[in-house]
Amino acid sequence: MLSGHAEAQLPRLTPSADGRILLKGDAPFFWMGDTAWRINRLTAAELDQYLADRRAKGFNVIQGPVLHSTYPDVNGEINPDPESPNEAWFGNIDQVIARSAEHGLYIVPVLTWVYQHSAFTLESAFAFGQYVGQRYRDFTNIACFVVSGEFNHPFADVALMNALATGLQDGLGDAPVIISALPRWYGNFGGQSSSYDLHQQPWLGMNMHQSSLYGDCSNDPENLYHMGTHNWLLAEHDWPLTPTKPFIDAEPTYEQQSPLNPTCQFNPNRWPAFGVRRRAYWSVFAGAAGHTYGANGVFQFYRPGDVNPEWDPNAYWFDAINFPGAADMTHLHRLMRSRPLSGRIPAQDLLLAGATELVPLHVHACRAGDGSYAMVYVPQTAASITVDMDHLAGKSHRLWWFDAMTGAATMAGEFTRADYDVDGSFAISTPASGEDWVLVIDDVAAGSTAPGVAPLWTPGDATGDDNVDVNDLLTVITTWGPCSAAHAPCPADLAPPDVGDEQVDVNDLLAVITNWST
Repeated sequence: MLSGHAEAQLPRLTPSADGRILLKGDAPFFWMGDTAWRINRLTAAELDQYLADRRAKGFNVIQGPVLHSTYPDVNGEINPDPESPNEAWFGNIDQVIARSAEHGLYIVPVLTWVYQHSAFTLESAFAFGQYVGQRYRDFTNIACFVVSGEFNHPFADVALMNALATGLQDGLGDAPVIISALPRWYGNFGGQSSSYDLHQQPWLGMNMHQSSLYGDCSNDPENLYHMGTHNWLLAEHDWPLTPTKPFIDAEPTYEQQSPLNPTCQFNPNRWPAFGVRRRAYWSVFAGAAGHTYGANGVFQFYRPGDVNPEWDPNAYWFDAINFPGAADMTHLHRLMRSRPLSGRIPAQDLLLAGATELVPLHVHACRAGDGSYAMVYVPQTAASITVDMDHLAGKSHRLWWFDAMTGAATMAGEFTRADYDVDGSFAISTPASGEDWVLVIDDVAAGSTAPGVAPLWTPGDATGDDNVDVNDLLTVITTWGPCSAAHAPCPADLAPPDVGDEQVDVNDLLAVITNWST
């Protein structure tokens, strides 16, 4: 068994004590995942290219590879027989996991897909899980093991997943690694969260959703495609469950997903970045501990010469990594890290007017439990919303418009309670340009920086990837000088006590150097 690369070991990810978020060691961690099921198709050079790109864009979790599969890896190896693990196959995966750690990235191995369940008995499932646990128990950059993907409620083979999970736990020993499972999108609401079949299983450390592969297909609750399009409902289902467990939308619609699968009411064209953002903000603001993005062409690493590729990709993986939705996830990551993650709660009661349960215009809100900030996601321009300011702490509030497409934040004004209606309501409209906006409301006394600026718990981290490295140094150098007075964030404005002074200077450079982590 491999012992891991000590120089590249990352802190373990664990659920927080309240079960709402994830922790990286002792620090709050926002899961910003990318889907890479067949990452073991990449050569060593391609692997480094992909990992470096995702790290630079602020991703911190890579979902993949699949451990039991008939799809060939970069060397043409397959691993179809759980009773006879292919050492060459696993040797390549060892390197994928180790290189991910060296890039500062966590990884999510999937033990098997439901399509391969027939290859297992309960005994072989336990043994395979045990083998995997023993092999990878020293790799601290495994964010989570997925014991099975694509299972379908109400036909989930819970006994087989229990065997895989208990074998995995036996092999892991005392290594505290999260275990989950990823359901299939199809088959009504109950088929789209692991909680429906597995929440009470003691091995399940977090829930995963698969919201849909088909975009905004229906507003009809009787339609099979409905619930995935309304992915905030999956979050609202899982939020009150006991015991409390973190959850994420682990497989929403892939960017540039083909309309051939099928053509939907609201997306007759390929799924755009705007749709990617809607799913992300809806889920996170409804209580998710992070989000996973996916690009068609990347998850299967589509390349020249591939015959009959899945999901009709329109770009090879090395081009698809630059779809605009990936950069948009950077903005989401920075926004969430610029306010405390701990204590964040869903807050639809904040909305007095302007909300709708219809896609694609649904408005969703979250806030700090102590009322120090609130956020409202509005996927529409020139749209009026009315918020209940009585849910916010403080005597005065600073309001910002955060552009979900560009990551720029513009101050909308500073107001006192005398500016609100007698019932505490306050009406405001989104800007007339752009596509979707986040209204950020801060208690002035909290001293928050502009939205998207200065992660609170990692000094020197300009990119929001939980590490301080050359990417942060480059961000400081390339943004040196005064920030625009009209727009924020100024992500390199890092150094206390002058965070938010709208100036990138030697203090911010020193913040990077003195907090260098890799």
